[in-house]
Amino acid sequence: LSSDFSSIGVMQINTKVNSGLADKVCTPGQTVYDLECNINVGAKILRDAYLRYQNGIPFSLIMRYCKDISLAEKYASYLGWAAALRAYNGLGCSTGADSAYVERVNEKLAQISPSIPSS
Repeated sequence: LSSDFSSIGVMQINTKVNSGLADKVCTPGQTVYDLECNINVGAKILRDAYLRYQNGIPFSLIMRYCKDISLAEKYASYLGWAAALRAYNGLGCSTGADSAYVERVNEKLAQISPSIPSS
């Protein structure tokens, strides 16, 4: 799996942004094209986003990528894992951006694990 934006595998790792992470979290010789490595890199990116944005994503940062005030306010309202998911998927809100990503992930989570609280 890859997208037009150099994102690879099930975790859609953007190789332009996260090129060096495989060396830090994967078995020597593995790349983001290897399923286990791809998941490990994605988990690291998501964990780092949680640690950085668990109390919310700064509005000034969101506004660098999203000029739509209503969507920027929506993104700024996310806390905890919701903020981490938003950061993982990106802060953009232009045509083609998935502004409902957090909600879609939480819906899928509720479908597959009703006992796990959503973000």
